[in-house]
Amino acid sequence: MKKQLFFLMAIIFAIQGFTQQGEITIGNGTSTTSYVPMYCNYDYSYSQTIYTSSEIIGGTISQIAYYMTSSTSRTEVIDIYAGNTTKNSFSSTTDYVPLSSLTQVYSGSCTFVQGWNYITLTTPFIYNGTDNLVIAVDKNTGGYSSRSWQSHTASFTSCMYFYQDNTNIDPNSPTTTSSYNRGTNSERPNTKFVITPSAPGFCWAPNNLGYSDLTSNSAKISWISDINISSYTISLKTIDQTWEQATLIATLSDTSYILTNLLPDISYDVKVTPVCTTPLSSIVSFTTPCATLSVPTITEEFNSVPPSRCWDRKSGLLPATGPATLSSTTSGWSSHLTPIMPNAGNHAYINIWSTGAKYWLITPSYDLGDGTSPAQIEFDAILSTYTPSGAPSTAGVDDKFAVVV
Repeated sequence: MKKQLFFLMAIIFAIQGFTQQGEITIGNGTSTTSYVPMYCNYDYSYSQTIYTSSEIIGGTISQIAYYMTSSTSRTEVIDIYAGNTTKNSFSSTTDYVPLSSLTQVYSGSCTFVQGWNYITLTTPFIYNGTDNLVIAVDKNTGGYSSRSWQSHTASFTSCMYFYQDNTNIDPNSPTTTSSYNRGTNSERPNTKFVITPSAPGFCWAPNNLGYSDLTSNSAKISWISDINISSYTISLKTIDQTWEQATLIATLSDTSYILTNLLPDISYDVKVTPVCTTPLSSIVSFTTPCATLSVPTITEEFNSVPPSRCWDRKSGLLPATGPATLSSTTSGWSSHLTPIMPNAGNHAYINIWSTGAKYWLITPSYDLGDGTSPAQIEFDAILSTYTPSGAPSTAGVDDKFAVVV
């Protein structure tokens, strides 16, 4: 009997250890919103925010966190409600989730400081993982002070908000005296949920997934393993592919991997997934740098300017001696698809309209070898009036055209 009891306890401890509490972050944007989770510029506010089932896992939520960008701390009196909902977005300010469908999970005073602010729920909420999740925040402070929250743009109308002075907002039937003091949008605050998963065989995503040693054809990815995970899968795709089109690169027990045979100047997504029954994945993205080109090269048609990310546009004067001091710009050189001269084809052009036109068009790097083999640059150049009549114009006394290698 003692042996059987010990065996049962071992199973329970193993399951509990495998589904330990963890943290899910929704949104990593750097923009800000003042409306949600609470509008501190007015005495009172009420908001609802939807998080989809694809963004968060089922389980018991014990903490919610928001990132305040304002530098001055502020104490607010708030109520927080949570609910499972089939609602996918808000169509109007009357399309709110009724209070009867929500559970009050917190009521009290919170002091918010710059950075992440964790609110420990007095009543942890069980999210079913199937429906979407709605969080409502009712600000009852009765005072105001300008505050903003770090946010991201959701792909749907995820937020509803109400705010006004003097009269508190009733969460049973939220509205405001003025129609200007309520609305919906997709600017959702970056949010963290501390949650204990309910799914059997669940395992958390790898921590601190990142890349290093990036070259035009390779990259090293690494992460921190959870103590319960013995192996991971690595999937790779370009940024314009779906994950269904991704390539399974490897299954390994290590916490780092070197990706090879990548292409230069391509944006990639890499997903690392623990091998278990119900896993969460981490994703990292990077763009490989441009490769050094060999000669001879194909003719550049200038269908766009710059023709690729490996070309560059700069601004600055060419000094008589020494290196030029250049700054990045999106002005100056452009693409012209209508030939200025007959049979000229597409071309890059610049309008030398003032003394401020000091623009460079810079090619990718080329490997010219050790200098024993000759190399040359071939191009056509035309100087014309702004509205070309076919005849060349005369350069100004301060105009200079230079080819620098």
